[in-house]
Amino acid sequence: MTFNTPIKDAFPFIKQMICNIMNYVSGRFRRETGENLTDFIQKERMAAAIRYFNTTNMSVAEVAGNVGISDFAYFFRIFKKHIGSSPNAYKKMVNP
Repeated sequence: MTFNTPIKDAFPFIKQMICNIMNYVSGRFRRETGENLTDFIQKERMAAAIRYFNTTNMSVAEVAGNVGISDFAYFFRIFKKHIGSSPNAYKKMVNP
């Protein structure tokens, strides 16, 4: 797909507007809740991951995908940061 020049010229503007909106939403969330938006989203995803591990026999990769994280290494780091153990260790603990 190719775009004509006026549309291509608008991309930087659109990108900047999206960044401004994201920064506004993030700042507003922090002011209203006292919590970083990214941390909140991560905690919600990890809570969902715990529910999956506790109620299903899904693999760690399936759980990661179901909570919206396609990068397994990232899921592993975030899970360990919030839960205190690796996803594999937690899964073995609840589903021996």
